[in-house]
Amino acid sequence: MINIKNTTLLIAGPIHQNTIQMIEKYRSVFKIIVSTYKENKNVNLDKLQSLDKNLVIIESQLPEVKDMYNSQNIYYQCFSVLNGLQLCKTEYVMKLRSDEFYSNLDKLVKKLPSNKISTSNIFVRDVGYKPFHLSDHIIVGGVELIFRGFQDLKRYIEQNKSTKHDIMDILNGKTPAETKIFLFSFFNMIGYCIMDWHNLNNTKIFAYLKKYFFVFDVKHLMPYSIKSSVVGEITDYEQFVKNDTKLFLKYCSDIDSLKEKSLLENLLFRIKYKIKKKVKNV
Repeated sequence: MINIKNTTLLIAGPIHQNTIQMIEKYRSVFKIIVSTYKENKNVNLDKLQSLDKNLVIIESQLPEVKDMYNSQNIYYQCFSVLNGLQLCKTEYVMKLRSDEFYSNLDKLVKKLPSNKISTSNIFVRDVGYKPFHLSDHIIVGGVELIFRGFQDLKRYIEQNKSTKHDIMDILNGKTPAETKIFLFSFFNMIGYCIMDWHNLNNTKIFAYLKKYFFVFDVKHLMPYSIKSSVVGEITDYEQFVKNDTKLFLKYCSDIDSLKEKSLLENLLFRIKYKIKKKVKNV
């Protein structure tokens, strides 16, 4: 299990009111690093930093992305996360979004495996829908391992400004940002890059997920505030999935939930989902 005293909270992204609340809640529990942008600073964090030796704030200029692939702000995320990870002096890190709030993170971290990368179940997808589609809302694991994953993804984007040279076929809309992130984390865990990763069958992918990753249920972190550019704020993820008519979500509570579903299970889910949409639109 992960040692809480050897864990840093890395909050990455534009400063938000939830950033302040997270600092105030966990400043006496974790070492905290906030990696943000000078252009987005709308609150004064200098006073907070001067009062707390466990808080480090790094403000960077937004990187130039004119000719860079940055769908879903993936390059921005790599940039801000890496800037924060470079300052981590602990063995483990919990990477969070700056616009979200979670309770009980101190209780959670003690239950997570130290030899895997752990993520929440927020917006995760089973392997039959998208491979390696874990959640980037909360990522927990060894600093060095997570650093190498984001670093390799950032380099890949920089080296492939022309997507014509995208030999892995990931710099496109059909490959979600989450898949991009966890593919490169996975490559670092196994020690090499599978260039033809598209050809891995779903049984093999699920076996890899079971071996190297861990998924925890966000219900243990209530009350919380999850943010989505598509559906807004979510305060009860399980209830949201039950009512969802936009994201085509299945409720996956753990890593076993990501196993590929049978044709019958998928058919029944599609039928129920269509009925739910019709009822909501009546």
